[in-house]
Amino acid sequence: FLNHFRRMPTIEAVEDGDLKEYSNVEICKLLLQSFGTMSDSFEHLDADKDGRLSREEISEGLRSIGVRMNMDKLKQFLQETDLDKDGFVDYREFLRMVSQTSMSDIRGTGTDE
Repeated sequence: FLNHFRRMPTIEAVEDGDLKEYSNVEICKLLLQSFGTMSDSFEHLDADKDGRLSREEISEGLRSIGVRMNMDKLKQFLQETDLDKDGFVDYREFLRMVSQTSMSDIRGTGTDE
């Protein structure tokens, strides 16, 4: 499944970029481009190594790869990803967000596959 993300066109992060226009699919692609695997991506984002991602960790982790997520998009991302509504995204929730991305969403980002 992750090979479909890898086959997507490269996504460029603008220096003072804003992820407001990026979908969760594109966020996943940016993470894969930067870290190679979703496991490595999660580990990078999980700054305090407690096994869950806070709003600040997601924001800072994305900033470290050259992208900025505005607060509205960050709130939306957390609402869609935080299934147990504890205010954090654990690894299971993180992987579920990736796996629930439909193939039509992936194709909708500009690939001809």
